[in-house]
Amino acid sequence: MCRSLLLAVLAGLVVGTLLAGLPHTGNELCLHDPLGGTEGASVSGGAGLWPYGTRCEFEYAGRSSTIDHAAGVAEGLAWVALASLLFAAALLRRTAAARGAAVAAGVLALVGFAWHFAGEGLPALVFAVIVGPPLAFVVDRWLRPRGERGWTSLRAAAVVFPTALFAWTAGFFFDLPYLAIAAGLGAGALASAAASAWRRPSAAAVVAP
Repeated sequence: MCRSLLLAVLAGLVVGTLLAGLPHTGNELCLHDPLGGTEGASVSGGAGLWPYGTRCEFEYAGRSSTIDHAAGVAEGLAWVALASLLFAAALLRRTAAARGAAVAAGVLALVGFAWHFAGEGLPALVFAVIVGPPLAFVVDRWLRPRGERGWTSLRAAAVVFPTALFAWTAGFFFDLPYLAIAAGLGAGALASAAASAWRRPSAAAVVAP
């Protein structure tokens, strides 16, 4: 149990840190910042490590200023705590719904990481579509008991990834970033539970005409 809790905290630290940046994404944040429009201003930006987000540096009229488009410390810690709880529930309870929520958190954290790193949403989503399915499979497989790995992890990842990403995208386009994440996590949990409930019919269950 102690080992599972330690792994949950470590996974929660990584996923929660990246997930905290997701509500604070935007296209070309530094250029669209009010200081970025200052006449004669020099603008540069990059990803800030913690809380994870976009750090903009401005130089104008002999002065310099730095603005972080990221969660505050308290919000960042809250996301880490939430992600740790999701992974702890998935590792200790071993239920499909808990596992799906944790996988969805990993998928959305990937989007947050890519968006702040790339600076725009389109390349972030392309990156997530390419890397997300393998990531969902690896996380789902890790969270399962040894006897349930393999085909079941592949099937769950194929369902959880698009469902969570679509649910988050729908909320994001309505400009509800926090509700979008909640929708993505809930959709991931429901999708995983549905995938777990589905069973291929066995030969014994087929009745001959």
